[in-house]
Amino acid sequence: MIISKYSLETPKNSPYDIKWSIGYSEPLEELFSLNCLVEPYNHPYCDSWAKEVLNSLSEDLRKEILFFSDHYAKWIFITDVVENLSNGIPSDKCTIDQISKELKEMDLLEFSYIFLGLSAFGYEKDMIKEWLQNPANITEEDLREQKAFFMLDDVKYFLLNAEEIRNRLVWVLSEYWKQSFHITWARFEPFINSRIAKEKDLIAQKGEVQYIKNMHSKISLKDGSFIFSKDPDFSINIKSIKEIYINLSLFIGDNLAVNIIDNKLYLTKNLGFQSAIAGFDLPLELIDSLKALSDDSRLKIIKVLSNGQSTTKELASLLNLSESATSLHLKQLKAADIVETRKEKKYVYYYIKKGAIQKLELLLNDYLKI
Repeated sequence: MIISKYSLETPKNSPYDIKWSIGYSEPLEELFSLNCLVEPYNHPYCDSWAKEVLNSLSEDLRKEILFFSDHYAKWIFITDVVENLSNGIPSDKCTIDQISKELKEMDLLEFSYIFLGLSAFGYEKDMIKEWLQNPANITEEDLREQKAFFMLDDVKYFLLNAEEIRNRLVWVLSEYWKQSFHITWARFEPFINSRIAKEKDLIAQKGEVQYIKNMHSKISLKDGSFIFSKDPDFSINIKSIKEIYINLSLFIGDNLAVNIIDNKLYLTKNLGFQSAIAGFDLPLELIDSLKALSDDSRLKIIKVLSNGQSTTKELASLLNLSESATSLHLKQLKAADIVETRKEKKYVYYYIKKGAIQKLELLLNDYLKI
């Protein structure tokens, strides 16, 4: 099984005539993260991150993010818009700037068709033409399945202001990237990229059908078709699929992100937000400092020295240790750049290096920060 991060490849030893592509998307991750911000209770694995990020944003940006969330299905179908625009753009070139440009140039009818979720449920495209021409005539019955996602007044407002809403959306995507998400992405992208090879191996071992079936509990296989348990359920016959695009994500959570356009199947696999955090590299300076403080005797030495300088002999007496053992502990603390010495006549005094504890605190906080 050969899967390319950047282009479609034909799998080897497969009974199906399907081409594959596997990778990740900066814009899609940003969209999925926006859903985390507005529904942190549905993403307990990154609840603290979501609350911290939302509070860090400017008031104007928060208001716009919540506007799209409250009125337009918690960003669900907006994700479909971005996914549609991302099709065919290599991962390394599929940036927020590029998607914003594509979004500005997108046909307004096509934008409206996907934004309101009509493409997801197979509505005829002519319907959106009629809606754009006569929004006042739309009724609750016209919304059909979309009543579960949109209020009638919100649909009418969109149709009357589609161009304005598109511009507002572009602003949110660009501003959220500038204010916050570019930092998160810089920390997480290496992990996602490193998982591509592993996913290739999994598909080679299990085969494409079993791999997809195991991607989510709401994906099943029946009579040669994939069944996706959504509201409502939908399916696609495996033999009708010509292209499959697998997007790797840390922010999708338990949501089932699937889209079918013609004979193309788009799926997102959750890699796990916490798995990426666990994979962060530990700063060597932090490791050395924590190792130096991992002994109870050395911690007691720091406690004593935090109240003033002391000699080896004095510390040994206070802590009921031998002078040789105390000297060894002090040597380790000095090697970790936590204590320093000062010689006065025949005595050597140990004291805590200025700013050492504060530096350790900063290192730890920086490492714990996502």
